[in-house]
Amino acid sequence: MAISLFDSTVDARGPDSGRADVWWASLADLQPAHVMLLDDVERDRADRFVRDADRRRFILGVAMTRRVLAGILRIPAADVPLDRECADCARPHGRPRLDAERLGERFDAEADPEQRLDFSLSHSGDWIALLVGRGMQVGVDVEELADAADLPSVAQNVLTDEELADVRRGADGKSDQFDVRRFFDYWVAKESVLKATGDGLGEPMKAVSVMPLAQSWGRARLGFRPETAAVVQRLEAPPGYVAAATTLTSERVLIESRSGFATRITGA
Repeated sequence: MAISLFDSTVDARGPDSGRADVWWASLADLQPAHVMLLDDVERDRADRFVRDADRRRFILGVAMTRRVLAGILRIPAADVPLDRECADCARPHGRPRLDAERLGERFDAEADPEQRLDFSLSHSGDWIALLVGRGMQVGVDVEELADAADLPSVAQNVLTDEELADVRRGADGKSDQFDVRRFFDYWVAKESVLKATGDGLGEPMKAVSVMPLAQSWGRARLGFRPETAAVVQRLEAPPGYVAAATTLTSERVLIESRSGFATRITGA
């Protein structure tokens, strides 16, 4: 099975063990047929969004996830079983994951830790990023660069003292001026870590210390779980956006961009 794109056909064979793939799509890719890939619970959630842009991002994110995983699992996209049960309240708004039980005996390989698939989805503005890893837990975050008067106060709550000082050095590294891009670089790095661990907003961002931004990757330190190994990598993102990916591994993992920024998911 292949994923149909606007200008080519990409075989979604999935990453090899110990590797990860990142896929991109924009709201311009959304088509009416994509809603057919949502189950009843997901359609109900889509209908409850107040803002149309949020609803469209959610629909495209679900469709993108199911079509990519369908290509990897070699099953129809509508049959990809996603479990969204929240670990705290059991409501269907938790971090989505593959439902191994519903995959059935045909996919016993999913029980092998080195072959098990994990994925993470993030969206901001017009763009959606999907990270798929094999044999590890993964997390991804993308954010649109946008200045706001309250960013300096937000930074005080989410950055360590060292990180905050780095952001306040300004883009030239000398002036005492808040660097918006550097702030968001830290934000997406920390958010991707918390998505990979599954903690989300359950743990404070300030408890996560990430790599020096002069590097393209580095090891994160988790104050609430010091024994956890996590590697953060900055991702190439569309203009005006920043993105980062985390793998819960001790060494850097190869992350391949499968479709670039021109992804056109078509049909259903």
